[in-house]
Amino acid sequence: MNYQETYCFADIAVRVLHNHSYLTEQCKDYLTSESPVCTLEITSEDLRKERERAEHPNLPDAYLESLACYRKFCEWAVRHDVLLFHSSTVAVDGVAYLFAAPSGTGKSTHTALWRKLYGERAVMINDDKPLIRLLDGKPYVYGTPWDGKHRLSKNASAPIGGICFLSRGKDNEIRPLSVNEAFPLLLGQTFRPDGEQAAAAVVQLAISLAGRVPLWALSCNMQDEAAQLSYQTMQKEYWK
Repeated sequence: MNYQETYCFADIAVRVLHNHSYLTEQCKDYLTSESPVCTLEITSEDLRKERERAEHPNLPDAYLESLACYRKFCEWAVRHDVLLFHSSTVAVDGVAYLFAAPSGTGKSTHTALWRKLYGERAVMINDDKPLIRLLDGKPYVYGTPWDGKHRLSKNASAPIGGICFLSRGKDNEIRPLSVNEAFPLLLGQTFRPDGEQAAAAVVQLAISLAGRVPLWALSCNMQDEAAQLSYQTMQKEYWK
């Protein structure tokens, strides 16, 4: 292996053995001098599996190595109360709000409105693949270097003030979701590991998360008023 680096993801130090400089550059903000709690080796077999999963078979090995690294970390971390949750995540005044939706719905556009409206109070945690970790039963979200096509993220963490499932609509409406309503939506946005034990751990984490975080459904247009409504509603509930 050409590279041996230790990174800190979700406050967990992990040693990664890999062959391409792309991963080192991608994860440079997450380098740490802490002692690693596990070691991940990215092999040619891992790259082969990623190529089989990919929509485009001609992706470069360096990029596939990055995908394989995150997959291996998430498969290990789910047994330690850490979950990848596909969302665009923005924090305002130190509290994070996660927006989940099918690709193309406009979750990145919606969080961009938050940054426009709330300026320096708003911090983009991650625009695509943040990590959620339960610490003493309290959920936190963490930035990662796997942050989507807009490359919006920060090596930061924040308590979660709400998770919101977004859809397009002519009018702006937000309503709370029951656990039963939200659970299949939560599960649909989580990382799906191979193996029954890891998959069961994901389900248990999703159940725990659903019982600890306010859950919302937002139907909205992509105007400032939609961002104002979602923020004012969710932050009011969080601080109650």
